Amino acid sequence: VKLEILKLDELTDEQKSSIQRAAQFVVIATVCKKQLTEEWLNILGPIANLHVMGMFTTLSRGTQLRGCCGFLGRPTMLKDALLSSAMRTAKEDTRLPAISTSELAYLSLDVSVLASPVVLSVPAGQRMEHVQVGKHGLKITRGQQSGLLLPSVPVEQNWNVEEFLKGVCRKAGLPEAAERAK
Repeated sequence: VKLEILKLDELTDEQKSSIQRAAQFVVIATVCKKQLTEEWLNILGPIANLHVMGMFTTLSRGTQLRGCCGFLGRPTMLKDALLSSAMRTAKEDTRLPAISTSELAYLSLDVSVLASPVVLSVPAGQRMEHVQVGKHGLKITRGQQSGLLLPSVPVEQNWNVEEFLKGVCRKAGLPEAAERAK
């Protein structure tokens, strides 16, 4: 058995586009309570059976988050990851009301396909040099507290690396300086 991990930088523009279109198809079918046909799977083509280590589907209305669900850290076939994250985002994000059919036309959709997390094991003072806005997501954990921000968040917020690091600390409920701790 060969396990292939689909890395962010290995996706072609065509593959990214097909992932977006397939997710749109799943979200619309879920919100409209329509039977999901094989068409969404055909959109993915040969990448459907590749493995990813995480995926999040995000729905926004302008700058307002309307849903974001997914997972990180377990190898999953792209088709299964997309189906789960898109369906859950449309109807099961417990932080927000479920998406209604009347708002579908006003939503934007973003799919984040994530590679295996890599521990950033450099001295705290060097961390900013190793984070790339728009390419990397960040996860911080301390004890029972953790926070995750997807690669699109600092771009949407117009953050630099320092603001991105502070933002992930805030998301975890940690002091903004927590990322500088050992």
